[in-house]
Amino acid sequence: MPVSSSSKAIPIDPATQNVRAPGPGKPRFVRKKAADPVKKFESSIKLELVSDADFCHQLLCDGFVQSYVDFYHLTHRADPNQGPGGTGKIQTSYADMVILKDNLMAAENCRRSGNTTGVYKAFTDLADAYVKKRDWKTAIFFNEKCLEVAQLTSDKKAELNAIHCLGVVYQRMGDFTSACTLHERQEDLASMNEDQVEMGRANQELYKVYQHLGVEAESNKDLDEAAKMFHKYL
Repeated sequence: MPVSSSSKAIPIDPATQNVRAPGPGKPRFVRKKAADPVKKFESSIKLELVSDADFCHQLLCDGFVQSYVDFYHLTHRADPNQGPGGTGKIQTSYADMVILKDNLMAAENCRRSGNTTGVYKAFTDLADAYVKKRDWKTAIFFNEKCLEVAQLTSDKKAELNAIHCLGVVYQRMGDFTSACTLHERQEDLASMNEDQVEMGRANQELYKVYQHLGVEAESNKDLDEAAKMFHKYL
């Protein structure tokens, strides 16, 4: 029985799988790729996200629960750079919220897939961002996160780097005693692993730390401690 023209199958382009109307012409339908949740979230920022509450809501909607918890804490705490007794809420710019969100999401995504290197990098980037803002306490928080990841995976190189970064941050915030402990720990671990590069990095920082502690002890008339620090300095 002859097939009428109205019942003929609509041709399909084998290269693109697009359904085409019979005869020449443009595709009637175009296949679309499945939306990636992270890209969807990023593309919606400029259009939808304005306040920290918006970011928090979107993180929860997209299923990034741990990122939401950390984001909320970091954007709703007291300002770490205000004077003693201050209780004012920290002010976080839109650009800073984007950086925070991106790296928290990256860390959570990498954690889900077992990519510990990616988790370490995301936390390192956040630590560096807070160092630039002179928010030492938050930089320490993320460097300690890096140290946890490195220790859990027995990555000695990453562990040494995290300890080094922690020591440097403590120096910059004026806590030379904690910095001394960390850089001595870095030196000991580097020595155990016969890592000459890390031993050199540790000694370079200890040179500055011992000198500062020696001068401080001398000004406090603690001559025994001063002699001890200057001896290490030499």
